[in-house]
Amino acid sequence: KNGNPPGSIRFRLDSLVSSPPEQSEMRVSLILALPRPIALGRMLPQIAQMGVDNLVLVGAQKVPKDYFGSHLLRQPEVLRERLIEGLCQAGDVRL
Repeated sequence: KNGNPPGSIRFRLDSLVSSPPEQSEMRVSLILALPRPIALGRMLPQIAQMGVDNLVLVGAQKVPKDYFGSHLLRQPEVLRERLIEGLCQAGDVRL
C-alpha cells in the first residue's frame, strides 16, 4: 500500500508472523532507498535473515519513480517467497 510521504511504499514484514512476538524480542526497522527491482529481489532474503520487522522503501533523488511500479512490488506472492527463503536460511520458523 502507498506510504507516507507520497511516492513511497511501506509494507510490514511482521504481518507474516502468525503468533505475537515475545517481550524479549527486539523490533528492527529498516529504511531503504528503493534499489533496482532485481537488486531488491536479491536483498529481501537477507533482510528477512536479519530479523527486520518493518521495511520502509522510500524514493530518493536518484530513484526512478517507475521502480515503485515494478513487477516485484505488484506481486505479493513473489515478495512472500523471497522472505520465506530468507527465514529458512536463518532457521526462523515464525511465519
